[in-house]
Amino acid sequence: MTGAGGFVGGQLLRALSDSPVRIRAMVRDRARFAPETGVRCEIVEADVQDEASLIPALRDVDTAYYLIHAMGGDGDVVEQDRRSAATFAAAARQAEVHRIVFLGAIGYEADGDVSEHLTSRHEVEDLLAPAVPEFVAVRAAMAVGADSASFRTLVQIVDRM
Repeated sequence: MTGAGGFVGGQLLRALSDSPVRIRAMVRDRARFAPETGVRCEIVEADVQDEASLIPALRDVDTAYYLIHAMGGDGDVVEQDRRSAATFAAAARQAEVHRIVFLGAIGYEADGDVSEHLTSRHEVEDLLAPAVPEFVAVRAAMAVGADSASFRTLVQIVDRM
């Protein structure tokens, strides 16, 4: 599972923890990741923009959850998302991953224009889908929870009003 340190990834880890399947949480920096108490998972370090680190992280994985989404920082977010998805797709294909579950976004078209953000999410979906025999796109409008980035953004918006 990519994005294990994020809000959705943490929720999914908790939900899957009681299942009989083996869970592998992929993080960029093991020292900065601590699963909740009681959550059992194997932790591996890998970077979605580094195929050499991804292939061993994906080896023997049947279903990979792709919960990655560039949220800012340095550089072009759309290009970061594109590069990450293309690299992950290539590694998943090489590691013979059977299924990718992708947390994407619903599409909204106003006056024929789609936001750069939504266009990017759908482009990531298009890059991941052909990499594996089975692909599942979960399209959400917004993932909001007590400690999610979306929740913090909403709080900031309300505070400015």
